[in-house]
Amino acid sequence: AALSNGSATIRRVSDLTSEDTVFAAVRLGTAQQSRGALRLGLKSSQIGAAIGDLWTVLLVAGLLGLLAATLLTFLASDLYSRTFRSAVARLRSDVIEGQVQSKLLQDTDLGPLAESVQSLASELRQSWLHLERQHERLEAVLEGMDDAVIAVDVHGVILLHNSAARRLVGIESDLLGRKFIEVMRAPRLHELLARASGGRAHSDNLELPGPPYRSILARCTPTREGVVVVVIQDTTRMRELEKMRRDFVANVSHELRTPISVIRANAETLADGAMEDPEFAQSFLDGVIRNADRMTRLISDLLDLARVESGRLKMEQRRLVLAPVVLAGIDTLRQTARNDELTLEIEMAPDFEVYGDPKAIEQVVVNLVHNAIKHSAPQSTIAVISRAEGEFVWIAVQDQGMGVPEELRTRVFERFFRVDKGRARAEGGTGLGLAIARHLVRAMGGDIGVGESTDGSGGAQFWFTLPRFQSVFVTSDDEQDAVRLEDEMTRLRQWRPANALPDDVYEGHEQPQVEHTQELRRRLLLMAGKVEEMIAHAVQAVERRDMNLAKATIVADRRVNRDEIEMDELCLRLLRESSLSPQEFRFVTRASKMVTDLERIADLAVNISERAALLNALPTLRHAEDIPGIAALVQVMVRDVIDAFVNQDGLQAQRVIVSDDQVDKLYHSLSRQLVSHMSEHPDLVEAGMHLQAVVKFLERIGDHATNLAEQVIFMVEGHEIRHVGKMSGASEVQRALPESLESKGLKDLP
Repeated sequence: AALSNGSATIRRVSDLTSEDTVFAAVRLGTAQQSRGALRLGLKSSQIGAAIGDLWTVLLVAGLLGLLAATLLTFLASDLYSRTFRSAVARLRSDVIEGQVQSKLLQDTDLGPLAESVQSLASELRQSWLHLERQHERLEAVLEGMDDAVIAVDVHGVILLHNSAARRLVGIESDLLGRKFIEVMRAPRLHELLARASGGRAHSDNLELPGPPYRSILARCTPTREGVVVVVIQDTTRMRELEKMRRDFVANVSHELRTPISVIRANAETLADGAMEDPEFAQSFLDGVIRNADRMTRLISDLLDLARVESGRLKMEQRRLVLAPVVLAGIDTLRQTARNDELTLEIEMAPDFEVYGDPKAIEQVVVNLVHNAIKHSAPQSTIAVISRAEGEFVWIAVQDQGMGVPEELRTRVFERFFRVDKGRARAEGGTGLGLAIARHLVRAMGGDIGVGESTDGSGGAQFWFTLPRFQSVFVTSDDEQDAVRLEDEMTRLRQWRPANALPDDVYEGHEQPQVEHTQELRRRLLLMAGKVEEMIAHAVQAVERRDMNLAKATIVADRRVNRDEIEMDELCLRLLRESSLSPQEFRFVTRASKMVTDLERIADLAVNISERAALLNALPTLRHAEDIPGIAALVQVMVRDVIDAFVNQDGLQAQRVIVSDDQVDKLYHSLSRQLVSHMSEHPDLVEAGMHLQAVVKFLERIGDHATNLAEQVIFMVEGHEIRHVGKMSGASEVQRALPESLESKGLKDLP
């Protein structure tokens, strides 16, 4: 085959070796001149071994090439990445510093990419600066607003607020991330917020329970993102000014009506022919002149009062000797006192130096002495006395007249207020002298008040104080004040009730998880807000004799009762869950007890409102003026214990417990005063009994607030605490009242 084709191969068993052999033959020469053929033979096993060695070499060479390529690629990518990271870091620094025009990587392959990144960074920088300017403007606008602004999301979480909002709620720390129900618990405000969540803005005038009571105008506006913006304007001062304006207009109109009517009547009488009778004509003319003088004094006093209240009256305060100024004021009224057969006695130390305006001091003395002259009977004495009281000089004008009843002493310095209206008008008074005196004294840094004369006559003693000259420039030592303050705060932080458990019991008790109890917490705070509002309305119903507030309290009690039922069901449902942790279980059980105490407080508020309705038809007792003190303390206890629950603050709850002793003390003091007053005035027994009940209901509210504080302490610190009050005189008061009634023959009074 090789001679004819030039070459040929064949694989067969060799005749010589008897092994599989591959034979190859090549022709020698051309086909026409063939000189024969060359044949070679190679065993198949040798060929297979050679091919295997060749594949091995190729595989090793390929693996080595792949490894070298991978290493080179890694080195190259690391080099490029380090260069790019360095460029990005420089670019980031340039963006932060506002320099995005620096040349980066322009001499490398990353130059085009660097230019694109720089362009993007420049746009990002401009957008960031624009947003920053917008944020600064928004923050400046919010902080410059007197109105409180709070943004609340769909879950009731505060997203935004201003400093006015913190001042309104009385919390100095940041409110971001807190629940709105935790910082403001006014029920009507949350109803307004819920209505606004429906997509429409709502606004309303509300009252925040005190103390202090505040009137607000709240507007809730929803946004497209579901956030509700709450804007709250404190209108308390505006309401007070509106009331003052109405009262002022009514009083001025009333005061001017009388002299104008007299002048008109006298003028008409003279015009009708009285001029022809000289005797009657002179009396009518005297009446016209007298009432014209009265109008002149009234207008002059009004102008003086307006200048003092507005601050337009410039006070020229300086160091001066007090006695000559006081004597100058008294000298202007000596003749008036002689005409009324009154004796003026002056007991003034000649060396008292004060810091004040001599003209203002003289006017104060004139107003007080003239007031004493008007209310003194002939042949009586008016005394002007003074003494040093620490950093002040105390000056008093006392008479032997009818005096000022205790229940009216807080009002005698009001404009146009008169204790004896008929006598004051007959003497030509305007009802503004004491109001002017109060503003002048306070403008000079002193104080003014009224009490009972010290000579035993039952007259009035009007007093005022002025700062002594040597005390005006004395300042406290700031370092000593700081040390005292720090010591007091340290003592307060380390304080524990006498019956509290050791400190190691407080450890290891985490706050409960909110996954299972968030709704319970929210509902509990809403209920607490309603109860706080009920207490405020009930107390105001007693103080103002306002039946609308009493009715509102009774209506609100129905909602609280409904809340109690729903809260009990919620607590039972949570307790059935096996997934509750021990801390959550403790929280739910204590919350259930808190619901019970809150419902009982609401019942007591209803009881107070019912007594207010009964007191509305009865005469006022002077001791009714003392009730706001214990009422304010009780309201603060309820507010603080709810705040302690919100903040999980055991120390604040302990302060509430300590306050209960003060409530008990006030309760027993007021009870004894009422018993004594009813013993002296049998005709006021019924009103006294109702007031006695009101005070008792307030004391019981304090007891329930103490129970709430104990529950909060257990939630936070994990141990029981029971407060035992220090006062134990309740049985004495309860025994004293029947004995006093029996002595007056009123034992069977219902």
